[in-house]
Amino acid sequence: MSSTRIPNLESYSPDQLDRAFGALRTEVAQETAALGTPEEREQFRLRWLGRKQGRLKSISDAWLKSAPPEARKALGLHFNQLKQQIEQALEAETSGGESTTIKDAIDVT
Repeated sequence: MSSTRIPNLESYSPDQLDRAFGALRTEVAQETAALGTPEEREQFRLRWLGRKQGRLKSISDAWLKSAPPEARKALGLHFNQLKQQIEQALEAETSGGESTTIKDAIDVT
């Protein structure tokens, strides 16, 4: 489904950052569209948000820590947008699943 490898940044130019994070946002969107079971959602969450081996941690280690000071603000903004996209996708999946479960569990008879 997804590669665990983080693409290399050739530079920290705005165009390069847009392309790199655009590719990651597309990957997140494709993966979230394919999520079906709670187990798949959990695997997605761990793959992207895991503290030890998550992709966001890898991006932080590879890109943020080595970025020149003048590029850190733009890089941080892109990073936070990607993280928000992932969290929103997980919240949407969770709230959608819970609402149908709650509706199904209420018996008004």
